[in-house]
Amino acid sequence: MPVESAAGLVCARPVTPYPPGIPLLWPGEKITGAHIELLRERWYNEVDEIYVVIP
Repeated sequence: MPVESAAGLVCARPVTPYPPGIPLLWPGEKITGAHIELLRERWYNEVDEIYVVIP
């Protein structure tokens, strides 16, 4: 799923941008607007997709 569409959904796989290689999101964690903002504005513009749990 595109990053911009993932807010409010549940992450299915770790999102681990590199560097620093530390997961920003873990499976089971709710994806918030703050996560998306951090990915887009501060660090990792190359992260295009997030795997989510489909209810």
